[in-house]
Amino acid sequence: MQADPEYLFEHYRSLSDDALRAINRAELIEAAQKYYDAEVKRREFGRGSSARKTDIEADDKPTSPVLTASSRSPHVDSAFEVLQAAGIPCAIELRDTPREDPGTRPKTIWALLVPDQLYLQATNILERDISNKDTEASWIAHLERLSDLELLALNPEEVWCGLFDLVERVTRAYANEIARRRLGPASS
Repeated sequence: MQADPEYLFEHYRSLSDDALRAINRAELIEAAQKYYDAEVKRREFGRGSSARKTDIEADDKPTSPVLTASSRSPHVDSAFEVLQAAGIPCAIELRDTPREDPGTRPKTIWALLVPDQLYLQATNILERDISNKDTEASWIAHLERLSDLELLALNPEEVWCGLFDLVERVTRAYANEIARRRLGPASS
């Protein structure tokens, strides 16, 4: 019999701190240990202030979705763990999407949420720590298939022009906003 990940996730989330602490982890099956460990980590039992500090007020709740999925997948859990390790407050919740037709049931999705003010940082951390690794692997596979002549003929600034352009655009947008607010010198 296989453990239901959604049930385990919700079960450990629903427990009080005392009830969660009372569980003997060694008695849990491996799948349950994973969700138990994630919930203990989320609550940061036994940890001092080793998590990175942010400018988040205690009443700021994660509300902006940085990732959605139709099921509670390892990808959602991995993204949650990445953000937790980076000190980004986050939460996972089930949400109903808007109904397409009045007579239909809403579709339920899993949403990974962060506070509004950390949305950009969180999405970029997820890109750096998850998505970029997949992209790099696909680039490596593609480059390995090229002949020596084809590889030498590539100009990285032309092949990856979209990436170079994106870096220039976000750097310029940031500098312009700093200048607009008169917070410091702008650079272009």
